[in-house]
Amino acid sequence: MRYGLSLAAFLLVSAISACQRQGIDEYRVVKFIDGDTIVLNDDEGTRIDLALIDAPEIEQPFGRDARQGLESLIQDNRVQIQYMNNGKALVYLDSILINEKLVQKGYAWFDISAAPEPAMSIRLKDSQSEATSRKIGLWAQNDTLIVSPWQWRADGKEVVRNSNQIRFAQQREAERRRMELQKITDKRREANAPNRSKLITTKDD
Repeated sequence: MRYGLSLAAFLLVSAISACQRQGIDEYRVVKFIDGDTIVLNDDEGTRIDLALIDAPEIEQPFGRDARQGLESLIQDNRVQIQYMNNGKALVYLDSILINEKLVQKGYAWFDISAAPEPAMSIRLKDSQSEATSRKIGLWAQNDTLIVSPWQWRADGKEVVRNSNQIRFAQQREAERRRMELQKITDKRREANAPNRSKLITTKDD
């Protein structure tokens, strides 16, 4: 009876492991674009966005630190890529889920909108809570510098939109001034035209 249970347990573990390996490919990373984006060494140079997390944009505070943190975790090791339905991926280094490790170390936010299941949500929430309480990674910054990437992107679009509006207004104002100056110049030329004619007539006499 004990032998039968052991065999059943072995078969169950084997089946689970096989299921976990399905849809997972292994690659090296050739480029770290930012804290949650990498490029693989396949023929296409595939760009991968890490799922479930959102790291600071490279231009915002701690952006370059987040990229360095991702690079330090993976280094030159081969990683396993498991794609999710949204096209993003879980990245494993052996048994370590890099996505989760980035949140644990304070290199990224947990993207609550992308969590596929309650169990994963709980894990990542706990990881972020731990990093926050320990004030590590991005959480060690001054509060004024801790801005979520999605808010940063939204603010950036607003800044661009406002900048465009300001630029167009400046262009319109510059054109208005140019036209006014042209009118003044034309009037002066018209006013001076008779005087030039008299001067030419006097010389001819």
